Amino acid sequence: MYVPVDADLVNHHRLRGLARDMLGTPHHILGHLVGLWAWALSNAEDGDLSDFDAHDIADGSGISMERAEEWLGALKKRGWVTEDNKLHAWDRHAGKTLKAKEKEARRKA
Repeated sequence: MYVPVDADLVNHHRLRGLARDMLGTPHHILGHLVGLWAWALSNAEDGDLSDFDAHDIADGSGISMERAEEWLGALKKRGWVTEDNKLHAWDRHAGKTLKAKEKEARRKA
């Protein structure tokens, strides 16, 4: 399975803001976002993170446990996660990947 990433995402203002909040580089933080998205494909297919705490989300993102609350707060502040703990525009961004995953599961069944 793959996680699609727009080539221009590293220059997106929300990613750059998240990098500033977390005191990292945009390229480094992009890796954590991709980690979060890959983790969500297996653990929160609908993009709803409500069943997970900040430590689960940080772990799925490759963020240290010491910074778990800070990471989730920054994700919300910058609009990557909504206030009701859903990944922003998840259906639109992960839709093709989820459909491919479902098709593969049906093929294997």
